Amino acid sequence: MLNNILLGYDDSDGSRTALAQVIDIADAAGSWVHLVNVNETERGASLEMPGSQTGAGASAVAAAQAGLDPDERPIPDYPNVLADAVETCQGAQVRCTQRGLFGNPGERLAELGRMHNMVVVGQKRPPGRGQRIGSTLNSLLRHCSVPLMVCATAYQRLTTVGVLFWDDAPSGRAMSVAAELCATMNVPLRIGLTDVDAKRAEHISREIDYAMRGFHIEYETRVVARTAADATALSATETGTHWMVMAYPPTLWPWHPSPLKTALMTPNLVRIFVP
Repeated sequence: MLNNILLGYDDSDGSRTALAQVIDIADAAGSWVHLVNVNETERGASLEMPGSQTGAGASAVAAAQAGLDPDERPIPDYPNVLADAVETCQGAQVRCTQRGLFGNPGERLAELGRMHNMVVVGQKRPPGRGQRIGSTLNSLLRHCSVPLMVCATAYQRLTTVGVLFWDDAPSGRAMSVAAELCATMNVPLRIGLTDVDAKRAEHISREIDYAMRGFHIEYETRVVARTAADATALSATETGTHWMVMAYPPTLWPWHPSPLKTALMTPNLVRIFVP
């Protein structure tokens, strides 16, 4: 269940796009959206911004320390960088909290992500060929222990979800996340089988049919006659799928040309990486 979604937010165009995508999911799932802004410090020192954590518990403590009745506690003063995001969530009637931190953004978001169902970040621009991935995203991909959603630079309407399946445990987890998202958003799932022959594909398809019984969603399974990287790059143009769920087992590090890097280089694609 997507009960708690952590969104790394810095008021950039990419994070505002990510917020719009998250609100769609939170509205359908009834999720809490936890907005976090991390200011990078020298050597990644981890600190909490004074007075930045808000909520019923934090406000009650502050009221008690000030000698006020809990019912008379003041409305907390949100950090400016999160104010618009909080207002947007409230306007959409999506429940949210906000928190400001200091430290290494990737490490702090990954650390907090352990207590959430998904971590979401925006992307300023897809890395071009030969360019390196930003340090925050690189750190999240290495350390995030829950599904990591990396939004496209432009808003992408969720009409269908794609998942690549390699017939291994990580791919199985990715398919479960994709199916849960489809059930929440009431959209179809498209499953692509890669690196399998026809006989093996028939066996896997029967296993998938059995697994999908508990999700009550529309889905289709087909063999992708391409490498996983090529299938990812062509997902939007060939199938109209702009949301892709995929596994990233540790054995893929260090990176070689792979579906993961292809996904990050593909424009207009929302990627959900499942550890």
